[in-house]
This record gives sequence, C-alpha cells and structure tokens, in this order.
Amino acid sequence: GSDGDTTEGRNFANHAYLVFARTPHGVVATVAGDRRTLVCNGQAQLVAQLQEGDTLELGMLTVVFHEPD
Repeated sequence: GSDGDTTEGRNFANHAYLVFARTPHGVVATVAGDRRTLVCNGQAQLVAQLQEGDTLELGMLTVVFHEPD
C-alpha cells in the first residue's frame, strides 16, 4: 500500500500479492492486498488476461509470464 518501502523513487509492494488463476479462457492475474493496479505490458489494469511473454509489474516487482506445462 501507500506505506510501502521506496527505492530509487519506486514503491515496493511489501504487503501486496500477484494472484494467478486458471480460467476456461487461460490464465488471469490481479493484485491482492493493495489498492494499486497491476501493470501488464505497460498498461494499468485491474485484471489481466495473460499471454506467453507478458510482463507484469507491481511496485519494484517485475514478472514475465510463461505458460505452465
């Protein structure tokens, strides 16, 4: 949240989680425990439908999605 640590001018989401869920249409991601939105491929979103190679950002955390086997 807003009380997160800062490093180089960016907030670190110390109480937030990226949540991944498999749906009939593929994998989606969202943020839990924080009021900020998920940034997927540079665009802020509440929920992101993921495709291979998508980049997710939350504070200083950056994740590249790869489809599980």
